[in-house]
Amino acid sequence: MNNIEVKMLKISILIPTYNRAQKLIKVLQNIETEIARNDTPNFLEVIISDNASPDETKSSVEAFIPNGYKISYFRQDVNVGFDRNIKFLYEQAKGDYVWYVADDDILLPGAMHEIVNGLKDTNPDVLLFSFEQPLGSTSRTFSLAESVSLITNPDKIIELVAYYPKLTMYVMRKIAFTKKDWAEVEPFCGDGYFFVVLCYSILERSNQARLTVISQPLAASDDDFIYISYSPNVFLNFHRVFLHPFVQKYLPNLANEQHRISYFAAIQLMFAIKLGTLKTDDEKQFNKDLNSFKVIPGYLVLSPRPLLQLVLLKTGLTQLYKFVKSAIKLTLNNKM
Repeated sequence: MNNIEVKMLKISILIPTYNRAQKLIKVLQNIETEIARNDTPNFLEVIISDNASPDETKSSVEAFIPNGYKISYFRQDVNVGFDRNIKFLYEQAKGDYVWYVADDDILLPGAMHEIVNGLKDTNPDVLLFSFEQPLGSTSRTFSLAESVSLITNPDKIIELVAYYPKLTMYVMRKIAFTKKDWAEVEPFCGDGYFFVVLCYSILERSNQARLTVISQPLAASDDDFIYISYSPNVFLNFHRVFLHPFVQKYLPNLANEQHRISYFAAIQLMFAIKLGTLKTDDEKQFNKDLNSFKVIPGYLVLSPRPLLQLVLLKTGLTQLYKFVKSAIKLTLNNKM
């Protein structure tokens, strides 16, 4: 499984998309620029899976004439959901590696060159890199000792693969999954993190699990990153990735340990939306999710900040909190 001849390395870029025609075209233009910068012909194809977009995605892609690469465009008859779109793209790819690119992200200059070199030099099962959010941020996702680090310790691999689950950061080996393999990961379809689960499945089937991490940022979010198009329940479900057999083999208690963290992350997301720091695409669905969000006293009793946030959310006092906090800050500034 780890014997790909590096001089013949081929990469498939996979783009799941929904209702973002103009952003998608910008991504395709961005890829074109990066392929032109790359000095080796390692890019086999770009595959788009359109999740039944109601906008002009289909006509926009058909009118786009790529320079330096081939596009394969698929349109789902119905919206199959994010995770099944991810799975579909993986099955279509013909490259030695696949690189998922979100339809609203930006590849930074030199990204493809760095990824190709990282794959050739280390021959990993999965490759990750740092991501900027927002564009221009000086904080790095990864700050490992080496600029390109190869990790073979399973515990560390498990931690890093799930550390910052942004789709565009993930490059993974393409392997042939059997029906049994797909059946193993079927329970994870719909949680929102199928690309992380795929990584664990690929690592599980390797002779020796190998993860490469590039600490340099190679992609970034666009200006609309504050708009959230998914339910807070996606955050709530994140701990489930650690139920994967590869994780359970080495860290059997991790899923239970992470459930509390996932719960707090969902509260923080909802609180940020109510404060206006982040924005939701569907206010009605957001309020429905908030109303049905369960209070777990055992998690909250010793965690004052999430407890306060959830109380404010449930009582509808978030804006009052925002006003009081701003007033206190203004008063303190005036006294200085």
